[in-house]
Amino acid sequence: MKKFGIVLAVIVVIALVVVGVVFLNRPSTEPTAVVEDNMDASQEAENTEDVYVFDDNGKKLTLGVEYSSLNLGEPADYYEVQSCAFDGMDKIYTFDNYEVHTYPDNGTDKVLSIYFLNDQVSTTEGVKIGDSLSSMLEVYGDGYEQLDTQYTYSKGLTQLRFIVENDAITSIEYNYNV
Repeated sequence: MKKFGIVLAVIVVIALVVVGVVFLNRPSTEPTAVVEDNMDASQEAENTEDVYVFDDNGKKLTLGVEYSSLNLGEPADYYEVQSCAFDGMDKIYTFDNYEVHTYPDNGTDKVLSIYFLNDQVSTTEGVKIGDSLSSMLEVYGDGYEQLDTQYTYSKGLTQLRFIVENDAITSIEYNYNV
């Protein structure tokens, strides 16, 4: 009987240790706080590495930063799809002039890419769809990689890509290399 009591005590201790480990390693279910000033999130990412940042009238969109911290307002359209590269859902937020694509990362959605939809928006440095190749080169220089009509500038884990056809920029996108 004494042996049974000791075995039971050991089993209880082991069970408590397992429960404690599981409890400490569980993901947080608390909602993410929204940053009132989106500059805080952008500056945090900029301080950790050199990255491209897109500025939409004072709203800074930094690649790799949590989407909910950006305070972009209500998108015109939204959809999500099961991610083929990550565990969770990829989400696409469509605004008037651009789309923001996010990827799931440990329970949060982080900015993966930004696609320009028209010539009503420009890069932070002032280049927009419809501008000439020479204006892109004047602003960003010759530090690009070219593949056919695509020109890619890299900065840290980020890329800024232009597609140029007949000397005019037809597509602009920012990308984050996860």
